[in-house]
Amino acid sequence: MSRRDPKQDILAFDTGHYRLCLNANLVATQAATPAGIFSCRWTDATRLMVVERVRLSWMQNTAFTATQFTEVVLFVARAYSVTDTNGASVLANVVKQRTNMAATLLADARVTNAAGGITAGTRTLDTGKWANLLTTATITNVNGVLYTATLEFDPNKHPLVLAANEGLVLVLAQALPAAGSATATIELDWAEVDGF
Repeated sequence: MSRRDPKQDILAFDTGHYRLCLNANLVATQAATPAGIFSCRWTDATRLMVVERVRLSWMQNTAFTATQFTEVVLFVARAYSVTDTNGASVLANVVKQRTNMAATLLADARVTNAAGGITAGTRTLDTGKWANLLTTATITNVNGVLYTATLEFDPNKHPLVLAANEGLVLVLAQALPAAGSATATIELDWAEVDGF
């Protein structure tokens, strides 16, 4: 029996490749889960979203009121039947990897723009984390470390494939304190395919 090559499957059935790169400006008292700092929802019933790469980054901007370990967590959302609200839509920021590719079929993508974060629609987050990034925020002297974590599609493994009414949600595991700010960056690359 021949071995299946997931990368060739993606290339054989793809309708386009896309990228999002954006910052979430996190402020004092930024809400933790279930409020999101980024979310995206896939709704197309005949095509699939194949996640090829995700990179999470974090940088503290101003001093916190207390030293705090903060975890940024990316979850897969299932039964995602109602889109999140609040925050700012970033669908216009989607970059096609080639001019002649069709516009993305992604139904919604948004980033927080307030302390309350993105308000969850109807969705169920997986119990397990799909990706996470551990950081430290400090008092008095700002921690200038840039924290990053990258998950890149390994052709020897099965990629994350999202079907209709599934998506990704990035959250804080702990709310931010009464003072302090940070920037979280998410870079997301994906293919949109007819089958996989």
